[in-house]
Amino acid sequence: MSTVIQEIIPADYQCLEDFLYHAIFIPPGAELPSREVIYDPAVFIYIDGFGDKPADCGVVADKNGEIVGVAWVRIIPAFGHIGDETPELAISILPEHRGQNIGTMLMTRLFELLCERGYKQTSLAVQQENAAVRFYERLGYKTIRENDEEFIMAKDLMDMKNEYSMIITTVADKEAAKKIARMLVEKQLAACVQMLPIESVYGWQDEICEEHEVTLFIKSKTMLFDEIVTAVKEVRIYEVPEIIQIPITNGLPEYLQWINDNTRSE
Repeated sequence: MSTVIQEIIPADYQCLEDFLYHAIFIPPGAELPSREVIYDPAVFIYIDGFGDKPADCGVVADKNGEIVGVAWVRIIPAFGHIGDETPELAISILPEHRGQNIGTMLMTRLFELLCERGYKQTSLAVQQENAAVRFYERLGYKTIRENDEEFIMAKDLMDMKNEYSMIITTVADKEAAKKIARMLVEKQLAACVQMLPIESVYGWQDEICEEHEVTLFIKSKTMLFDEIVTAVKEVRIYEVPEIIQIPITNGLPEYLQWINDNTRSE
């Protein structure tokens, strides 16, 4: 079953009460709260009159005609408010549809929408016990302050311009190159790895060396760089391996989307 991410429309606003309820963090072992909890003014502000404020926007995940997830933003004096120019984000996915990459798909499209509207950053509030903290960190959110219960996080939307990267590394032979290439693609750490035989001249331990090597050009997401480094170093290619990252500042949209679709998000 395919999932389609699309901008929220007024006809979808009626479902926001349900998704606001499912967005409430329930600590492990705790009982589900009454649905009346969403009418607490501090909570209901996230959807009250949605669509009336200039910054109100969002995206929905539609699976075979059913909305299974929503991500939306507002500029409101709520838990994650950090300024009158920064929309605060909320996201909710129906419990039975979690763990299917829908959250990443929603967030990615919403970030694009916010960039199109000229926003430079977005914020959110998340309970410190919530496992979603790591999810937000992977998407580029950073904690800017905290209280006894929550982290207040912000994401710089300007880094969306460098969401994808090409990582270059060099190995001694074609066998090692193929091993790394297949491993990265199988683990969805790379969408594509190209291999090119080269001749290198370099300095090492006070000597000038000349070697036949193989360079790998790895197309991936910027946020996966650390995992790629770890995976490459496991092959033990060199004492000091060449591993560098070059941001992709522009590219054919269809190709960048292909990189996105063929690399891990969570």
